[in-house]
Amino acid sequence: MNIQERKNKEGKITSYRIRVFDHRDAQTGKQVFRTLSVKYDDIKSAAWNKKNAEKQAVIFEKGIEEQTASDSRVTFDEYCDYAIRIKEQSSISASTAYSYRSSKKRIAPYLGHIQLKKMTPAMINSAYSAMLEIGFSKNSVYAMHLFVHAMLAMAFKEGLIPRNYADAATPPKKNQPEVDALSEEQA
Repeated sequence: MNIQERKNKEGKITSYRIRVFDHRDAQTGKQVFRTLSVKYDDIKSAAWNKKNAEKQAVIFEKGIEEQTASDSRVTFDEYCDYAIRIKEQSSISASTAYSYRSSKKRIAPYLGHIQLKKMTPAMINSAYSAMLEIGFSKNSVYAMHLFVHAMLAMAFKEGLIPRNYADAATPPKKNQPEVDALSEEQA
């Protein structure tokens, strides 16, 4: 683990960069490091900031050792590409993969740009509302919810997010077709 002070042009500390060894690349044999940036709090003392950076470094290193730390820049769209590819190789049919890709394209303008770690149930609900406002049917939005839930379930299983945010989201109820019951005479 390595902690470096990051300074601006005036020589004032603006943040600390924490660099931790993750693994060796299987093909090249080179070391792969993960980094974390901790902002410097001007209100607190220099000693407090240094201790805070050290504490964050320990937490970050432990997370990497336990394989729970993730690249926070991964967006929902990027993760969907990865998840669909993995699911295709292991368990789903070609028609399901096609359906997933179609769902990904439809949901991308609403959730695709959001980083996994920054996603919230409120963002998902907002996406559903926006889709309904522009004319998506309740059944289509519900199908999008099932897709989002499946993708986030995989991210949760892989330890990339602390919970499946789609569990707390509120999708619209599907429209149930009216069923005309037969009378006794018709039966």
